[in-house]
Amino acid sequence: EFRKYDLSQITTILNLLCNPQKSFKSVHIAGTNGKGTTAFLLNKLLCETNYKTGLFTSPHLLLYNERIQICDMPIPDHKLDSYAAELHDILSKHNVNATFFDFLTAMAFKYFSDEHVDFAIIETGLGGRLDSTNAVTPEISAITEISPDHTKILGNQIESITTEKCGIIKPQVPVYTNNTSVMILNIIKKFAKENNSMIISEEKDYTFSITSCSMEGIDFKYRYGPVSLDLHTPMIMKHQLKNISLAMSIYTDLLNKENHSVENRIIENTVNNYTLQGRFQKICSRPLVYYDAAHNLSGLSNLFSTVEEIFSNFKITFIISLLDDKVIPEIRDLLSVHRNSIIYYTGSMYGVFNPEPDTFKTCKSKNDLLNILKSANKENEVIVFTGTFRLYETAVELTKQLETDENGKKRNN
Repeated sequence: EFRKYDLSQITTILNLLCNPQKSFKSVHIAGTNGKGTTAFLLNKLLCETNYKTGLFTSPHLLLYNERIQICDMPIPDHKLDSYAAELHDILSKHNVNATFFDFLTAMAFKYFSDEHVDFAIIETGLGGRLDSTNAVTPEISAITEISPDHTKILGNQIESITTEKCGIIKPQVPVYTNNTSVMILNIIKKFAKENNSMIISEEKDYTFSITSCSMEGIDFKYRYGPVSLDLHTPMIMKHQLKNISLAMSIYTDLLNKENHSVENRIIENTVNNYTLQGRFQKICSRPLVYYDAAHNLSGLSNLFSTVEEIFSNFKITFIISLLDDKVIPEIRDLLSVHRNSIIYYTGSMYGVFNPEPDTFKTCKSKNDLLNILKSANKENEVIVFTGTFRLYETAVELTKQLETDENGKKRNN
């Protein structure tokens, strides 16, 4: 069905709305990993520079409103309902069908237009070439790290996946990337050349290097043209420096295009305080519990290696739940290597992969998960929930319940 889709549907919808996407400047971001981290940080930097900035991302963690934001504020319920009703009426009147993502994309663009944003940071939902968001003509296109994901839709070869992502590259619109694979870069260069688009890339144009890392975060050096900064981020996942550096590079050039001077102070303060829900987020301190939305091969590989390095003196438990379409053979192999530290949660979520018996220690209920948290050593054990975004709500709910129960015990004693 995806292969049969084209942009005519979203184009028709936006025409009916008088093409709201043409009323604001945008940055369009595709990629497998790091889209969200890059988009949220770029949004934060622009907001701190007093630009009214819209942000459209997916999926959400708890509420649909999270997907459509302006200056870090999710669209209010009443406006979400109002835009949904208005769009539904327009589509019904003109007998136009829309996918769920078409509908959300059109609402976001209309909201940003009505609110007169200066910029909108737009993250693709799936792929790029045929994604609803590809109706925008941005100031800058960005392609974050590419690795196998959505293989049943985009194909299982990196070449085919990269080709789909490169579909967002527009004529004479510069493209920024933190991919360093020669094969992937060659495909990006091919599309950029066809579109007469300049490429700004990691290693060639901007660089970063780690000076120290710990449980408190990472100190690193960032260089891009005349910009040279010594920075700290509370994010402890090393691969996030790729996304942070990409966002800073885009931000720097956006400001230059606006004839707005770059203030190092804004970059330093923003990066120093930048955390993101669902990206190695600490959700409990005793015991130490994190959630990270690693759900593909690259993300899980980075997660396992970082946690095992940073928490080498801790007992480590990964509570994992993955959607069925994510579990490619390479992920099975990776999980098998770490099987002794994995508890696989099957739960009751739709579309979740169920491993064969005896592959992992498994857990089927929230109550069982809560008991695992209660029995954890509060001094030298770390528990990491990971996999599907759908696990986030469960993880937060259980850690809150754990804290409530612990506080109750203290009062009774």
